[in-house]
Amino acid sequence: MTLFFFDINDGGHAIHDDTGTELLNRDEARKAALAVLAPIARDNLPDNLGRPVTVTVRDGTKRPIFRASLVFSEGWID
Repeated sequence: MTLFFFDINDGGHAIHDDTGTELLNRDEARKAALAVLAPIARDNLPDNLGRPVTVTVRDGTKRPIFRASLVFSEGWID
């Protein structure tokens, strides 16, 4: 098992993970990062329109190794 840290920024607030999560490998860390994006974006709508929700994964040495972002935008077409 490897320790990974997940930092979250919703465009207004940043959460720095000091505890970490043990996962099998980098691919599992990537999957975990992607899994948290949608619920965070959903919970922050509509206040977070146009601002990215970003998850940065750091390895056991706390070096950033992966980043994923989600931006929700909307608008009437007519």
